[in-house]
Amino acid sequence: MTKMSKKKTDITFIDPTTMKVRCTFNQCVDKFTIEGMEIKQLPSGNEFTSAYHECNECGQRVKARGDSKRARHNHEDRVMSGENKFYGSSPALTPRLSPYEQAMAKYKAKKEMK
Repeated sequence: MTKMSKKKTDITFIDPTTMKVRCTFNQCVDKFTIEGMEIKQLPSGNEFTSAYHECNECGQRVKARGDSKRARHNHEDRVMSGENKFYGSSPALTPRLSPYEQAMAKYKAKKEMK
């Protein structure tokens, strides 16, 4: 889990029903301990994956460093495993190969073709 740090210019969170200040980012910075993942189904049938940190006290959600990467990896894993029905399953693909591993796979495939 990534440690969040305080901001120079504090962010104020307002309760939408009462329109009063609920809390601020710097008050909750040490309480953003819950790492969550939200997967929404779009009208096209595709999925939108979003990662966030949530305050364990007030429930406020914020996007922190590394959350975009976590969401992307989760999405790729769901596509590769076939859980995301929009893409279907593709057993021929291998997830997250390094550039070296990709080059070696192409080299071996060309070598086998000869």
